[in-house]
Amino acid sequence: MNKKIMIPTLICSALLITTSAFAWGGPRDGRGCDTFGPGVRGQQAKVITAEQHQQMVQQRVERQAVLLDLSDKQKEQLTKLHNDQFTQRQEMRTKMQASRDALTAYRLNDNFKESEFRKLAEQQADLRTDMMVQGAKFQQQLKDVLTPEQQAKAEKLQAMNGPGKGQRGGKGISPNSNCPASGYGQGHQGKGQRGWM
Repeated sequence: MNKKIMIPTLICSALLITTSAFAWGGPRDGRGCDTFGPGVRGQQAKVITAEQHQQMVQQRVERQAVLLDLSDKQKEQLTKLHNDQFTQRQEMRTKMQASRDALTAYRLNDNFKESEFRKLAEQQADLRTDMMVQGAKFQQQLKDVLTPEQQAKAEKLQAMNGPGKGQRGGKGISPNSNCPASGYGQGHQGKGQRGWM
């Protein structure tokens, strides 16, 4: 009788311990708290290098070539568009980071003036708008490379894949700790493009 009660109790205890261990999760993506320091809020967790970008573009264009039966000239055009977009996007990210840093610095400043803060916020909003316009122009340039038949096929493939996931906001740094895992932050789950492009 004692064994009948003891075995289920041990199993329940083991499940409870493993469940709580998985719930905690530990540092995200292998990043510990000592990896970050103050002022890292808003930075991307993963930044790709130019070499990684080249590999991704090559893979993407090859996949597009198979799916849409692209000519060599079209593959070259798409590769150039992707590379140009990467360069422009990197420049925009640098400007956005500088804008975020300026807003954060001003917010922490003791001499707050609403008009100056509004000016900085409007500059950041203009940069976001520019990024959105740049992305829309890029999508149109990609479509312009394709024939009408390829465009129709690409739209059909994109509809089959559905909407993709966009970027999420990250955690901020807690005022009491240098560990982003214990901080607070803001963000949203966006909707991105997924499919042949």
